[in-house]
Amino acid sequence: MDVPSPVPTAMAAPGAAPPAAPPAPDTRAIYARLLRYAKPHWPIFAVGVVGMLMSAASETGFAWLVKRFLDGTFVERDPGTLLLVPVGIVVLFLFRGIGDYLGAYGPGYVGRQIIRQLRAELFRKYMDLPVAYYDRSQSGQLLSRLTYNTELVAEAATNVVTVLIKDTLTIVG
Repeated sequence: MDVPSPVPTAMAAPGAAPPAAPPAPDTRAIYARLLRYAKPHWPIFAVGVVGMLMSAASETGFAWLVKRFLDGTFVERDPGTLLLVPVGIVVLFLFRGIGDYLGAYGPGYVGRQIIRQLRAELFRKYMDLPVAYYDRSQSGQLLSRLTYNTELVAEAATNVVTVLIKDTLTIVG
């Protein structure tokens, strides 16, 4: 049984190699272009980075608090440690909550602004296209580009930086 060729026979020459794939896009250049959309919002993103720093510090602080609790209660048998630890836990989790909020709000806000800008640019482009383009295009694809695809692009702009910063701070802390 013969397996059909993925290339139509009218296009493929006998014995010819399959057509080469298009070159891969330069991901660094694409990402640098994407980060230009985030540049005007760097102060708010910096607040998010401070929140990520607070969150990473709280994880290190929790390890210190557990060590202090174990050393103070079992090794040194200090009764003052039993009063210090509950207060420390409340302060630590309050600090962590504020850090998590800022770490989520800053990049989230920047991402929403990038989405707004991308959608406005895409809509302007749609308005400049000739009517014949809309006759050939499916409305679902056009709408998907305007809504879902811009959402994914904006997430990529903030999530990569967020994960890089937060994980690095956690490891260093």
